Amino acid sequence: MISKEYIENSLIPSYIENIIQRLTWLKTGEGVREKIYDSFKGFFMNLAICKMILEHDQSEIKLLLSYAAMVYDRRLTIEGETYLSLQNLMYLSFSENQSILNRLSQKSNIDLSKDTNGWLGEIQAFYNIIDGDWKALSATTQHLRNINGAYHKLFFPEIHFKLYKGFIKQDQVLIEQSINELILENKKVNRRESIPEEKYVSFGVLSYVKQAYKYGMPIWKSINIETLHDYLIPQGWLDYTPLSEYTISLKFLRDFYRRQNIDWRYAPIYPELQDWENDPENPLYL
Repeated sequence: MISKEYIENSLIPSYIENIIQRLTWLKTGEGVREKIYDSFKGFFMNLAICKMILEHDQSEIKLLLSYAAMVYDRRLTIEGETYLSLQNLMYLSFSENQSILNRLSQKSNIDLSKDTNGWLGEIQAFYNIIDGDWKALSATTQHLRNINGAYHKLFFPEIHFKLYKGFIKQDQVLIEQSINELILENKKVNRRESIPEEKYVSFGVLSYVKQAYKYGMPIWKSINIETLHDYLIPQGWLDYTPLSEYTISLKFLRDFYRRQNIDWRYAPIYPELQDWENDPENPLYL
């Protein structure tokens, strides 16, 4: 198990160094531009997850995840990929940037006829929850029921069916019952074996809790801090509080969105590496 000290002193500096290095390559014209563009999504997301584990500033983490989602959005548009993995989609949902999450959902193209073990259905169900499309979630749930038991080890069907029903009917009690079953120790073991980050934070469960908050169902509102600690849930991440503004961090993303007449404010990270002093969107540009 990687220690929190290693995350703080090695992983986080490494991800930051890689972001700076790739911005430098873009400035000097080194490397293959599309590969460099694509690499930012992993560095932003991994950096955010490390900072969540260490309970760093939430606003910074939400922005980093929003940046990663924008890179994914561009990739889905330019390269024609059809969908994200469930784990990555859950991570990106912590950005709480509904605009970019809706764009990812609109561009997903999941063929449930190819779903043999529930992986694709589970991704589709989470997209449905993000969108608040309960009719579609009902249809996805029926698809998963029709698979007849050929599920992967991280999908506990009856619990998830109850969870989905809770969202469809906006039944907070049903959702909370399902969450409490998913958080049981024997269920957490499988997730921890497959997803190392789950040893620190129950990201999968937390993603459903936050979506419930978004729809006015405050799961675990009165639960004590000690229990949350046992559940590996950071207390500060229970509610759903989007940032007042989500900015664009990278010049190539700014150009991508401007071509679509989307004018989210450009606030470049490491502006000295992105020619900010000569950029017409710079308030100090003359």
